[in-house]
Amino acid sequence: MNSKYFTIEGLRFRNTSGFSDTITGTIVNTPPDQIPLAHVYAILYDKDNKVSSTELGSVDASQLKPGDNSALKIDLIGIRSSDTVDHYMVIPGEKPL
Repeated sequence: MNSKYFTIEGLRFRNTSGFSDTITGTIVNTPPDQIPLAHVYAILYDKDNKVSSTELGSVDASQLKPGDNSALKIDLIGIRSSDTVDHYMVIPGEKPL
């Protein structure tokens, strides 16, 4: 899902060994404004299309100039994706300068 200020590209759900899985991708600042604070949310759904969890993720850059992009990462700590996650949506959050 994209927003007024950001586009999200190249999302990947990574099953990792251990206690958490990860969603990674790239966030791109699309408007002509500099964005001082960016973050992302993952909404995780089960096979019945019910929300199983929401998670806050990080963006590598504290300020994204127009056209800049940054890696994003959402750690799904303590979530056994094989048991609870059927599909997901990533939503950008922003606060324009």
